[in-house]
Amino acid sequence: MKKLLFSVSLTALCLLSILSATCEEHDSLNREVRILKPGTSHYIYDYSNEKGNTKINVFEVDLSDRNISIKVGLPDRKNLKSKEKLTEIVQREKAFAGINANYFDVAAGNPLGVLISDGDWLVGPIFNRVAIGFTKHKEVLISQIMASGTASLYKGFIRRKPYAMFDINGFNTPPHLYKGTGLFTNLWDKEFILPEGKTAVLVRRNSVRDIISDSSKITIKDYILLTGKSEEINLLENGDKIRISWNTIPDWENVKEAVSGGPYLVMDGQVYIDEREERIRFSKNDSYAARSAIGVDSNNKLYLITVDANKKNGFPGLSLRELAEFLYNIGLKDAINLDGGGSSTLVIDGKMVNNPGSHHERKISNGLLIMYRD
Repeated sequence: MKKLLFSVSLTALCLLSILSATCEEHDSLNREVRILKPGTSHYIYDYSNEKGNTKINVFEVDLSDRNISIKVGLPDRKNLKSKEKLTEIVQREKAFAGINANYFDVAAGNPLGVLISDGDWLVGPIFNRVAIGFTKHKEVLISQIMASGTASLYKGFIRRKPYAMFDINGFNTPPHLYKGTGLFTNLWDKEFILPEGKTAVLVRRNSVRDIISDSSKITIKDYILLTGKSEEINLLENGDKIRISWNTIPDWENVKEAVSGGPYLVMDGQVYIDEREERIRFSKNDSYAARSAIGVDSNNKLYLITVDANKKNGFPGLSLRELAEFLYNIGLKDAINLDGGGSSTLVIDGKMVNNPGSHHERKISNGLLIMYRD
């Protein structure tokens, strides 16, 4: 299909009732509209604030279109500590579009916060930060997620009553981001190095195989339990049995794909920003910045959003408040912030369409992909 390109004022759109009734407050905005494939549209807005003019890219996806599906994109599905350009992830996965997602450890590359792919939890939540999830039927769930695990310990057969139990507080998450015991799979490391002052055991097929003294190999059948305080784990011996059960609030059992970000920008149709509650600290230089966001409207349409910020080109970026108000004014019902700054990347039809201010496209830890079946 040929691309359709035209420019239309936001005032005209408001008169056509395409946007919300509050649009008249922003009648100075103009946008280009690009119809790319059925069920998708790419809008490019001109936005002015006290710092200057900037560009906002909005990619609209009709989730009711049977040709469209959602997928988490990863640099390496066997290694969380990896980074790659989003354009490369999109190309390899044969996706039509994609946006950067989770915050991540810039040095190591591992994503931070909820990450679910093909129904499997790859990374657990941190600080109850907000995440966006998609079910098999493309139902969209946006919520702050709490997850906890319970380890039951047995001498001999698991069918007997456990002799002790303890909580698991982290899943493939850096230990300094939670208190208590964490679980690590071989997606985190193929060789696990025991941190100073910690106790760890290697578990294979529900059985303790090794009390780790310095390091241990982790195969796909293994996981590590690491703690700095649990008395129960210190009592474990080789051959002891372990059964782990997980619980999430709210229940995300049916979520097949999910990424995390924070803070909220829009909740239940109202501007809502909760970075303090989600323990997100932005630098002093982040008042105006390149940004990424994702949200939904009341018509089952998904929106991928990026804000340009390039001092050389005169783009100042937006504050979180300005971004939240913009998303509210274009009719989003719920929306969350994603990793921004130099990581902010929106790829459509194989090309990066935004300008995050970096000299080159940054390698990231993961993205959310829009798949299109022609």
